[in-house]
Amino acid sequence: MVESAGILTFLHPEDHSLEESAPYMRKLMSVGKEAIGVEVRVVDEEGGQISPHQVGEIVARGPNVFEGYFRDPAYTAYVLRNGWLYTGDVASVDEDGYIYIVDRKRDSLSVGGIWVYPREIENVIAEHPAVKEAAVIGRSDYLLGEVPVAVVALKEGVKADPADILSHCRDNMAPFKVPRSVEFISSLPRNSQGKVLKVKLKEKAVSGASPHF
Repeated sequence: MVESAGILTFLHPEDHSLEESAPYMRKLMSVGKEAIGVEVRVVDEEGGQISPHQVGEIVARGPNVFEGYFRDPAYTAYVLRNGWLYTGDVASVDEDGYIYIVDRKRDSLSVGGIWVYPREIENVIAEHPAVKEAAVIGRSDYLLGEVPVAVVALKEGVKADPADILSHCRDNMAPFKVPRSVEFISSLPRNSQGKVLKVKLKEKAVSGASPHF
């Protein structure tokens, strides 16, 4: 993170074994443990440290954490609380202290009061043989508050319809996580760093327009 002058966590050399019998193979799915000289925790909404395998927000403090945003005291106060940098990353932590990213907090959806993390749905959709890439965004819903909507780019020369994608989702996730609709797109919009511009996708969803770019 820029706000932390770079690295907050890392994996040790012994965490990089690719042997299935290696006790730490599953650690490769994590972002590791806190780096030397910095404190990293995963906390709940009240700032309390969570139990293993629960989901919370990653916070950090140390001499590498920045002092604030230029001429933006309000957002600085939101991000820096009681000496801790709130990263905006939602994660869980295992019994050994390894941290596993779940999603960005701002991308999380509240579906009928239950938190749903788009990355989990995107990973399932990406397993469909016709899918090149996918993004999941939220759409306002009168009854549930928000519902997930999938925007999918298919592999070149491969065909699929929304029913195919939705059937795949129903077979691999809880019903409340299944997207309410699927929109096809040639490729997902990205910024110069390669990050998907979900703001653009949401703007199209709100306007009711088909998300073509």
